[in-house]
Amino acid sequence: MIYISKRIFMDCLTCPTLGWMSKNKQIPRLSGLNSDFLNYESRNIRNLAQKMFGGAFDGSKEYLSFDSPPLATDLLNDPQIKTIVNAKFNINDFTARVDILQRAGNAWKLFETRAGGKSKTKYVNDIAFNVMLLEKAGVKISKMSTIHIAGGYRVGKPLHEMFYFIDCTEKVREQIPSYLDKIEKVAEIVRSPDMPQPIIKRKCKNCPVFNECIGKDLHNSIFDMPKMSAPDMDKLINSGIIYIKDIPEDFELNEQQKRIKNCVKSNTTYISPNLKNLVNQIKAPYYYLDFESISNILPVYPNFSPHSQVLTQFSIHKLTNFSALCHCGLDPQSPTTQCGQTTAEIAGQARNDGKPIDEVLQHFEYIADPKVNCQEIIAQKLIEYLGDEGSIITYSNSEKLSIKRLAEIYPQYSQKLIEISNRIVDFEALIRLNYYDIRFKGRSSIKVVLPVLVDMNYENLEIAEGGDAAAAFAFMAIGLYDEEKCKEIKENLLKYCAQDTMAMVKIHKFLIEVSSRIC
Repeated sequence: MIYISKRIFMDCLTCPTLGWMSKNKQIPRLSGLNSDFLNYESRNIRNLAQKMFGGAFDGSKEYLSFDSPPLATDLLNDPQIKTIVNAKFNINDFTARVDILQRAGNAWKLFETRAGGKSKTKYVNDIAFNVMLLEKAGVKISKMSTIHIAGGYRVGKPLHEMFYFIDCTEKVREQIPSYLDKIEKVAEIVRSPDMPQPIIKRKCKNCPVFNECIGKDLHNSIFDMPKMSAPDMDKLINSGIIYIKDIPEDFELNEQQKRIKNCVKSNTTYISPNLKNLVNQIKAPYYYLDFESISNILPVYPNFSPHSQVLTQFSIHKLTNFSALCHCGLDPQSPTTQCGQTTAEIAGQARNDGKPIDEVLQHFEYIADPKVNCQEIIAQKLIEYLGDEGSIITYSNSEKLSIKRLAEIYPQYSQKLIEISNRIVDFEALIRLNYYDIRFKGRSSIKVVLPVLVDMNYENLEIAEGGDAAAAFAFMAIGLYDEEKCKEIKENLLKYCAQDTMAMVKIHKFLIEVSSRIC
């Protein structure tokens, strides 16, 4: 029997179709290194928090049913049991999973561990679901709290300094009546053999099955509009407007949204008249920089707080001038020629006036030792490799922010690092404001833009996402991989980071070719 879990219940409140699909196991489960690491950290935080409640009964071994036999009732009525952790309670067709229950006289206090630092609406809703079910089964809950990692926690501090508590009893009590009104309807929907017909609503945009459900045949829809406010999106949907081309002329849009609408209606690509000037302002030698980092909830290095960003590696491609690359298979007049090659592959094919390839397109890279904090080494190597002149091209503003943070941490390098940050050109911002192809679908990330502009993607890489890259390094830092596995992971991380900077070389080449057509 598949019980109705908190996830199924919440999904059904969001969308009956989603709830039905969730109950019938038609929702793809998250997978990959990033998902594995998030689950690992959640378990680790929960286990650490539970250590503050000594002598607890571990309820994870079996589902504690309130049906026959009444295992849950027997356990909860046992005066010898003061605390229960990891309890899974079956109550009719529903199931509740509770991190910590602590006896308080003839009632219980309920605690849930959360990775986030604040009491969010989602946390309150999650607890309200569990309390609703337990109290329907006759279990009195007197107080509800969330447990969070303290921002001031540092490696080596005692356990009691790691966590803080937020009382959310009042907010939970306010939410429960709404859930009680809906519980039978949810059960009816998800038990039905027939899937409810989907209805377009604003939340469809972030649905995990959008492309397999209502978005399957939607092209150039209002869901492709970036930064559209919730009220504006609801207003369009309630008016029966789903496609960008149908948005009324008097409907207020920002400049970016207007450009997208014009491109869709005319089936053209937007090229800003200012693009040529902006591209010409990028000065040689050109450096293409990409960082990878970790941001663990529980820090792995001393003096770092929870969620702190720690740089773990970088890739830099350096190009003296684009004309040199014309002899190396990267002709800027042919932006889709020989894409997907590595520096080594190009080196094997051509020379530029007898010069080795490393004088045409150089590559510098560094990956930290996972066992120690290598931020200072990264600062030193950035200063060494990035020189004193030429533009530094990134594909987001995060590299600039990271370099400024290094300047704050290491004042002895501050001047050089600030000078480096002032040379940065953010390609994502440049493209977002000055170039739009309807195949971008309102987005501007490198994973979306790259295959549209040039014939290159990340499909053949073992690690192909930033989240997976962070998780892979974090697993090494924690010590969960052996030496052979670490060697393999490092090679894959270096390939991924180098792919990002090579991608920027090719995007730059494309922009030079496009801007050359502008009068």
